Amino acid sequence: MKVINLLTNELKNLDEITTIKRDSDDFIVSTPHSGIFIPEEFRNNFNLESSILISSDLHTEKVYNTTKGTKISFNLNTAFINPSRPKERNNDKSLPLSLQNDPFSGSSLTKTPLRKKEFSEEEKLKLIKYYDDYHSKFESEIKKIKEKLGYVIIFDGHSMNSIALENTPDQGKERVDFNVGTLDDSSADKRLIDIFMGALKQEAPNYTIQKNFPYKGGFITKKYGNPKENVHVIQIETKRSLFMHEGLNNGPNSFEMKDSLKEITSIFSKVFEITEKKYSL
Repeated sequence: MKVINLLTNELKNLDEITTIKRDSDDFIVSTPHSGIFIPEEFRNNFNLESSILISSDLHTEKVYNTTKGTKISFNLNTAFINPSRPKERNNDKSLPLSLQNDPFSGSSLTKTPLRKKEFSEEEKLKLIKYYDDYHSKFESEIKKIKEKLGYVIIFDGHSMNSIALENTPDQGKERVDFNVGTLDDSSADKRLIDIFMGALKQEAPNYTIQKNFPYKGGFITKKYGNPKENVHVIQIETKRSLFMHEGLNNGPNSFEMKDSLKEITSIFSKVFEITEKKYSL
């Protein structure tokens, strides 16, 4: 499939919609919002400017590229299709947007809409296969690791702007460095959550951490987190300014990675390994 790279505006052939990188079977690291590609045939559906990049979890496949674990990343941009949304729209307004919107309901974090033209229902029926590809591979990896270990730990990796923008629960407020989402401690065993929080505070003593605000957890956390069945999910949101130039002011280095990304990745490598090792005892 011929796609356009949103960071470089270059065209390339994309061989994989979902990429799996297996370094070990200790845990799964999911980055469902890391994709930077949009199929070239749909480029005219989108506003291909800074808004779509500001609204993307850029470089998260690198932020959470830990030494161990099985990494699963989605290569298509979430403005095109979002695998971390329910397959069908939910009209319950009490739910966060991530649990209301369907995979095609892209939300801009700026005043510029992500799309110029919405998909037709016929197009959606064809494109949903990309969503299914991600979840089919995800579920296969969960099954493999659970059969081997008797349980599976999933770290769902995301990023957030340093200042909350449009369509966010804390709009206008400054963010902490790390937001940990556990659906009020229901998406994973409480002992596992406590181990994780302790490890994060230990390995990142100079960073600010908050649990379940502004994000409690999204669709991946809700869909797969089932501690009674020994499937544990913790969502992590990392402040973008820690590892990249956010692009909020259209500076010359907008959306580029910073050297500090290596430190953030090292922190998560240690935290994830400590969490799995202590929980397995």
